[in-house]
Amino acid sequence: MTDQILEVKNLTKRFKGLVAVDRLSFSLETGIIKSLIGPNGAGKTTLINMITGFLSPTAGEIIFRNRLQKHNQAHRIAASGIARTFQTIELFKNMTTLENIMVGCHLRSAKEIISSAFRLPGVKKEEEKIRDLAWHHLKSVNLEKYAGQKAGNLPLGEQKMLEMARAMASNPSLILLDEPVAGLNEAESQRAMEMILSIRGQGVTVILVEHDMKVVMQISDEVLVINYGRWLAEGSPRDIQKDPNVIDAYLGGEAIGACH
Repeated sequence: MTDQILEVKNLTKRFKGLVAVDRLSFSLETGIIKSLIGPNGAGKTTLINMITGFLSPTAGEIIFRNRLQKHNQAHRIAASGIARTFQTIELFKNMTTLENIMVGCHLRSAKEIISSAFRLPGVKKEEEKIRDLAWHHLKSVNLEKYAGQKAGNLPLGEQKMLEMARAMASNPSLILLDEPVAGLNEAESQRAMEMILSIRGQGVTVILVEHDMKVVMQISDEVLVINYGRWLAEGSPRDIQKDPNVIDAYLGGEAIGACH
């Protein structure tokens, strides 16, 4: 029996007359990188938004670590061990790079945020611990030289790394990355891939949404393909690369890169 961290059952999301995700089912084993691919408008980001509590499903179930998720509780889902990045970078741009990571660390803090307002015992010690932890995550992506700079002033590639580091600072067991290499050059993409492999190496399960098929084929353990919100194919990168249904969905397979 496989060790499953996530199970999606007959998940559906309708927006008025549009069905964005249509009775989608899949499972995710612990400790792997599973890429989610599909043509534009296939429902990938909608799926991520449901798993992370930013949208409520119209129907279906999401089971994380054997517990049925309650919907529209993104903060509780994050605290339970699910982290994410966004297609459009969502940093606190007027806060420093270090402060951004400290925000992620607060999700794993033993003290409630409200306690700091009343200077309850242990808060100062907890804040020092969080600052030290934030420095650790900052160094893990080689951004310590930017610690005091506003996050919004960082180059795009560094902002992407910062967002992944902030997500990891919440100590997740599952992380969902929404197009982490979009807009990056080859060197930056390579650095992002190394970061994603490092995340898996730390025992964190990864769902990767990415249009760069070279990245998908190089680092994925499994690939799930959806089209029009429906399950289309699932398997190893090599199997997906030669699946006729996938090739047809990608208009002749131009988007399916070489498998290395």
